[in-house]
Amino acid sequence: MNKIDQRKIFLSLFAFTLIIILLIVSELYSYLLFHNISEILSITIAAGIFVIGWNTRNYSDSSFFTIFGISSLFTGIIDIFHTLSYEGMAIFLYYTSNLPTQLWIIARFMQSISLFLALILINRSVNYNYMFLAYTLITFILISLVFLRLFPTTYLPGYGLTLFKIICEYIIILILAISIYILFMNRNQFSKRIYILILISIIASIFSELSFTFYIDVYDLSNFIGHVFKIIAFLSIYAGILQIGLENPIEMLFKQLKDREQKLTDLYKQTNFYKDLFTHDIANVIQNLISNIELINHYDKDNQIDPKIKNRIDLMNLKLIESKKLIRNILMLTNIEEMDEVNKSVNLLTEITEAIHIVRNSYPNRKINLNVEKFDKPIYVRANEFLIGIIENILNNAVKYNNSEIIRIQIKHSVLTKHNKEYIKLEFIDNGIGISPQQKEIIFKKGYKTRKGGKGLGLGLSLVQKIVKLYEGEIWVENRVKSDYSKGSNFVVLLQIYA
Repeated sequence: MNKIDQRKIFLSLFAFTLIIILLIVSELYSYLLFHNISEILSITIAAGIFVIGWNTRNYSDSSFFTIFGISSLFTGIIDIFHTLSYEGMAIFLYYTSNLPTQLWIIARFMQSISLFLALILINRSVNYNYMFLAYTLITFILISLVFLRLFPTTYLPGYGLTLFKIICEYIIILILAISIYILFMNRNQFSKRIYILILISIIASIFSELSFTFYIDVYDLSNFIGHVFKIIAFLSIYAGILQIGLENPIEMLFKQLKDREQKLTDLYKQTNFYKDLFTHDIANVIQNLISNIELINHYDKDNQIDPKIKNRIDLMNLKLIESKKLIRNILMLTNIEEMDEVNKSVNLLTEITEAIHIVRNSYPNRKINLNVEKFDKPIYVRANEFLIGIIENILNNAVKYNNSEIIRIQIKHSVLTKHNKEYIKLEFIDNGIGISPQQKEIIFKKGYKTRKGGKGLGLGLSLVQKIVKLYEGEIWVENRVKSDYSKGSNFVVLLQIYA
């Protein structure tokens, strides 16, 4: 706990102690003065609770404070009538002390039942306008019943409390006790501080109601104690709602956002698990089908299979290869945002060979002359399983955007040192339609569309560049013939040699 929090706690306790002393002093001077001060204080706090609850209704997922705020407004209105009708005020003539006692009971019933409902409906959607209208109607009916003398008697001067009033107090206590249990079950909906303050408020309300089951005269000690506990209850709500709402209005929202973030994180992990499981199993099925087609082609050396069926098999093989590429690219797209850095060793020649095999099978009807400069030794680069997709994307574009009868692609490599690190420079040189200077400036930008569109199975050069940067490498494009871009392109990729 830091010094600022300690200071706030000290000031809160000091203010609370000062209020209690003020109430005791006022009671010693005049019980009516004490009663008016305590009721005005609780009514003011009730109005403040309504203001915060109502004005935050559109920003909070929890309906607790809004429901409790609406009820506090109407509880406060009833408490105003209770205060004005108290013995000694001489405002409502021809009424006995039964009147303020009746108003007290309906106010406490409204408060306890509303707290119960606010906890029950804490995560449910509520139409607050209808609720406000309902409270208005209920409050009007209850106050009317009291002033029309249709409400049961709760206090008899000279005798004390009626059985009806005592039973009502115990019913209110029971509702509050049940509310404590519901609050405990929903404790994760509140910050620890607010949870404790609401709990203190409910417990103080229970002691207040117990005190009001004993008094005989409206000015006696148990009545005084009951009002003190009521002030404690309202001050706790003040500390839990008003003070937090004014000093730190985003505390509850922050907790709700954290809870929502955790739920989304759990959902994301679950979705990723099923995605990986699904793509892994589907990829295995597709690979088995491709392997079986290769076996069929291998054993059909004498071309005994009907040409029409053979074409169908070749088409099936092509679609399976495209499906395999699609699954791999989906994995790349969904996993790339999670990659902070890449530090794996990958055999470059193996990836190039596999990518060439995929591209050749993807274009069985195109004449592709693909020449790879010989590697003197195995080269391992800093990359991961996405490297094959990068190479395949570049080769795929070299074939797709090529109008020549014979597609010529040359893959050259050289070693260079940059920033005290060794890199291998790969050059993918083709005789395609080339890339204009204007296109070169935007070709790696996100959302760039090629002039001829595409089938939607590739990674896209913006994503290719992003992956290469994760490898701490570089990628750019040059002309095959320096002075004429239309003679073909040269995609250059720098990859860091794995030490």
